[in-house]
Amino acid sequence: MTLDTRQPASAILKFPETERAQEIFSYPVSDGKGNLLYLIEYVKDVTEEQRLQEQLIQSEKLAGIGILASGVAHEINNPLSGIIGMAEIALEEEDPSKNKDYLTDILTCGQRIGEIVNGLRSYSRTAKREELSAIDPHEILETSLKMVQLGVKSAPVEVIKNFEPGEKIKANPGEIQQVFTNLITNAFQAMNGKRGHLTLSSRSLKDFVEIKVSDSGVGISPKYLNQIFDPFFTTKKTGEGTGLGLNIVYRIVTKHEGTIEVESTESVGTTFTIKFPKWRNKL
Repeated sequence: MTLDTRQPASAILKFPETERAQEIFSYPVSDGKGNLLYLIEYVKDVTEEQRLQEQLIQSEKLAGIGILASGVAHEINNPLSGIIGMAEIALEEEDPSKNKDYLTDILTCGQRIGEIVNGLRSYSRTAKREELSAIDPHEILETSLKMVQLGVKSAPVEVIKNFEPGEKIKANPGEIQQVFTNLITNAFQAMNGKRGHLTLSSRSLKDFVEIKVSDSGVGISPKYLNQIFDPFFTTKKTGEGTGLGLNIVYRIVTKHEGTIEVESTESVGTTFTIKFPKWRNKL
């Protein structure tokens, strides 16, 4: 890369056989006319740093599960009650031909429980660094929205979707879901159970897919905007946040060579804008 751009560059190399990781830094040295004379390279072992970052991401993921837990329990209990009720009716039914409808309802309720459990499992699993694939960000946005809505079902929030479908990104689906789940959760919390709207939008740019998550919540004070991605920074009450959520979001986005920006006005709302390279680009 440095040979092509004549600019300092760095890259992380991973060795699955030994489970090690190294970061290589390269610096070009040119003469007075701009001709490249030689390169200086520096290699640093970053295995432990990579492991700590993965553990940090997983810890925040588990903290997010705690927030969703009550909603998930409620959502599972509803179809489970339906299964029990339909089974009891079917047992008392004297006409076996009528049991087909009851069995169909039982199957539907069981499938709903399966969807909830699979969504929670995909969110909570430990992501492997090599698990990159071409994914549709809109599908993950939809899944993330459903997961968050389990815990905020009573919130009078209108969800607006403005998607420009068709483009995919090359990414770890579990980590991208963590990004979207965190941002959507923050959006609902910013509206504090009051009437508002959440807007999820996307558009295709030349080399990137742009995703926006906007809310009509309380907004963020200008004095905090430069700190929100810092680790352990939070404006929430004690016990309501780890202060790691947006830092993890930032780490994951930049790991995928993307960018994230925030715009916010107090008492109006907040918009997070994320750009991911399209899947055909080299990550």
